[in-house]
Amino acid sequence: MRTSPAKRMLRRGQTLALFALTLLLLVVMVTMTLSFGTKAKEKMELQQVADQAAYSTSIATARGMNVLAMTNRVMLAHMVAMLGLISSSSFASMWIGVVDGMLIHYTLDLALAQAPRCNPPWQWCGCIGLIFEGIRYFLTWIEFFRVFFTLASLDIPVANAANRASLAVMYMYLSQVETHFLHTFTNNLDGERTSERVMRRSTTGPEWEVNGGAADVAQREVGRVPYVDGALNVSSLIASDRHAVMAAMGARGHPWTAGRGNPISQAPMILRTKALATFGADLRLILNEGNGYFGAPFHTNNMFVTRSTAAVADDHSQWNGNYTGAGCQPGVNTPVFAAAFVWSNAIPGYWVHLAGTGFGLPAPFAPVVVVLPTYFDNFHPISGACILNCPSAWTNFVDYNLWKVMDQGDNFAQPKIPVTVTRNMHNRPGGPDPWNLTFNFRFNPSGAGQRINTVDRDGIMVRNGTTGWLDISRQTALSTGVVYYHRQGHWREPPNLFNPYWRGGLTRSDIDDQARSPTGDIHRVLRDSNVNWAADTYTALYNAGFRGLQ
Repeated sequence: MRTSPAKRMLRRGQTLALFALTLLLLVVMVTMTLSFGTKAKEKMELQQVADQAAYSTSIATARGMNVLAMTNRVMLAHMVAMLGLISSSSFASMWIGVVDGMLIHYTLDLALAQAPRCNPPWQWCGCIGLIFEGIRYFLTWIEFFRVFFTLASLDIPVANAANRASLAVMYMYLSQVETHFLHTFTNNLDGERTSERVMRRSTTGPEWEVNGGAADVAQREVGRVPYVDGALNVSSLIASDRHAVMAAMGARGHPWTAGRGNPISQAPMILRTKALATFGADLRLILNEGNGYFGAPFHTNNMFVTRSTAAVADDHSQWNGNYTGAGCQPGVNTPVFAAAFVWSNAIPGYWVHLAGTGFGLPAPFAPVVVVLPTYFDNFHPISGACILNCPSAWTNFVDYNLWKVMDQGDNFAQPKIPVTVTRNMHNRPGGPDPWNLTFNFRFNPSGAGQRINTVDRDGIMVRNGTTGWLDISRQTALSTGVVYYHRQGHWREPPNLFNPYWRGGLTRSDIDDQARSPTGDIHRVLRDSNVNWAADTYTALYNAGFRGLQ
């Protein structure tokens, strides 16, 4: 059956209409793909800048904490050096007590052993003993005055050196405060200044913004209020003084400072060599011990309070004096006790140096009761530069927050550094975004249709339920850095500010309990960054069970 020409004319153009509709859909698909791709690219660029800013801020903060740690180590070294100076002064002062004890011994031996035998019936050994032991007695007096004037000439320089060490610690503490506040807070965290610098170096354009909304959380994490919120404690209001003292005690190192009775310190060998050179076989060492520590004078340790009022050194020794030279034997066997105390106190009027002979408890207990003092002065000051917790022998230092170091829910007080970077599409240069297709396609059988607005296509609008449109044109990226403590091979070592092993990196934003809540740090940072819609979106997602924010 053949079709008429009229009917064939009616069928022409069907393919063209279908092609036009197909081409329209193809163009829409291509443009939508370009639109989505552009948005994804812009979001990746924004997140990359935020990650760079968070990483750089955490690295800068970690470097500041390493500076604090190194300064603390230098401060400890100065305090240990001060203990070493005081210990050397005490050890040297003890020798004058030994000499004083031998004067007493020779006096007793001459009076009780040699002189009685130089009377009828004559015993020539007694007369000989009077001559030879008298010579040793005279030489002992020469040794006494030599040591006395030597100590008198060295005592003030040693005291001044100890004072300079204490002052150096005070100045280092002041530099710590400047580093803590100026470098860590002002230069890095205040208003997200590091983020601003990183952003300006990474990209250009008026649409990029850093408004400092995350600065408050970052400052709290690092330690804005001592012993309350963050990792650092800039004052010694509660326990840092005690922490410093314990650290200094542990850092004393060589037995010369920590225990001069130990043969490793060579103090016993020094005493035996000196005794042999001065008194020959007349004097034999039984025991000696000495120590340098922070506490209070005369072993009255006050470590249970936040003040250690003195840097103290004490030495005591027990000897056996027995004249072995020419003369009558046996002579008088005399125990000789010698003790010395040196303490540099932070309280004016209590700077004491005391040495002399003593009687005390027998071995193995140390003779600590001093009698017949033969050397005494009160010129052993230290700076008294305790600043916040006077009186104390130890100045303050920037400490790690002892109250939060075991708080697992706060990441053991290792600070997180949130950063927000915003890209405001309304401010982008170059005119409207050609791929921002923010309009609807609507096909109606009748009517005027919908006009497409092509004037401002830089913004991003999403449907907000039935109430209208929500402007999300200020794209905001949240990134979180972390300042953490890691010493290779010592993974059990808690975070501290005595070792410079602080590092910086990126972490998930909900790393601790303060962030893992619908109105926690994440919500606060977004709201402080003036993107309330993002904060509300996070809260809604969290309440719905979403936990995937990285």
